[in-house]
Amino acid sequence: MMSLGRLEGFSYSKGELHCEQVPLKKIAKEVGTPTYVYSKATLSNRVQRLQKVWRGAKFEAQVYFAVKACSNIHILRLLGQEGCGADIVSGGELFRSSIAEIDPRKIVFSGVGKSEKEIVEALKARIHMFNVESLEELLSIDRLSFESGSKAQVSLRVNPNVDAKTHPHISTGLKKNKFGLSKDELQEIYRTLPRLKSAQVCGLSCHIGSQILALQPFSKAWKELVETAKKAPFDVKFLDLGGGLGVPYLGEKAIELEDYAELIAKTFKGSPYEIGIEPGRALVGPSAMLLTKLLNVKRRGARSFYIVDAAMNDLIRPALYGATHPAFSVEQARSRALVTTDLVGPVCETADTFQTNLKLPALKSGSLLAFGNAGAYGMTMASQYNSRPRVAEVLVDGSSYKIIRRRETYANLIEHELV
Repeated sequence: MMSLGRLEGFSYSKGELHCEQVPLKKIAKEVGTPTYVYSKATLSNRVQRLQKVWRGAKFEAQVYFAVKACSNIHILRLLGQEGCGADIVSGGELFRSSIAEIDPRKIVFSGVGKSEKEIVEALKARIHMFNVESLEELLSIDRLSFESGSKAQVSLRVNPNVDAKTHPHISTGLKKNKFGLSKDELQEIYRTLPRLKSAQVCGLSCHIGSQILALQPFSKAWKELVETAKKAPFDVKFLDLGGGLGVPYLGEKAIELEDYAELIAKTFKGSPYEIGIEPGRALVGPSAMLLTKLLNVKRRGARSFYIVDAAMNDLIRPALYGATHPAFSVEQARSRALVTTDLVGPVCETADTFQTNLKLPALKSGSLLAFGNAGAYGMTMASQYNSRPRVAEVLVDGSSYKIIRRRETYANLIEHELV
């Protein structure tokens, strides 16, 4: 079992794991398990750390939170109150951002495939910018913008062919990836610009991947973006630097938010561009834990399994990416003796395994555990696989908490099947 280390918002007090001042044991008793538990202070603090660096450097940049990382409307509203906009990739995320009262002038619409319905909805909302990834998409936005009598602002997403040194499933900045525009594709769009009736191409964007743990790929991609801007046959007013900043899931060396903010200020201070960034995981990942209960212990010779009530449908990252979330016992063990076990869920898939050969205290059925760094791509990727109702979400604020998503019921499983 790992030390809490620098995990924000969570600490042991009197032998029990707390989120801020609230014991996780209390949440488990009153809300049940599994439950995602978020720290409000951590969310606010991580945004403010970026802003503090920029204020000191007398530099401005707009944070567009990547809604796909964590789309609960209470979380979005909190981030909006801290000055964040939204980076959306669907009409549903636009709807959520609207309910959370995110200023539409602080919304950018990314994504490689936008339907006409989604484009029309975004035009009607008067969002700030579309990040465009193909000529066909640009022409569709132009036509729909003209038909609606609006003026869509467009940023062209550049594929800089930069290796972010991350998992292949979340790499987006290489030539072989489906994302962005190659140099040839950009030239084709440039030749089309005089024919546009309504869309205003005024920006460039890039995004090279997710869970990036070094500054060098960012620096390389942004330099390529600036060179592209200098050569562009239109007035580039806006540069969207994307997101992708990683977090230390297993204590690995990661980029500090301050160092990331300083690199942005150093690179773009004094430039003629409006700067935007799209962090998701970096803001919300460390803010939450997934609280779970040990159902039973299964022993097979020298091997044992801790079977918990959380499963791959609740937190799919280990099964999908081979990702590892640190596991903590909610109650500190009195003995320092550890057992080696596999930590698994109850779903009928061998992939429903959180960690193998893990050192944990000798626990009994009913004991509580928590997975750290679970705020990003946890609940947003949850499903009802095995007809398991999706879990509750709780937001802790100091010594109190509120339920920000109710636990689903069996009735919720079939409500859309009843006609």
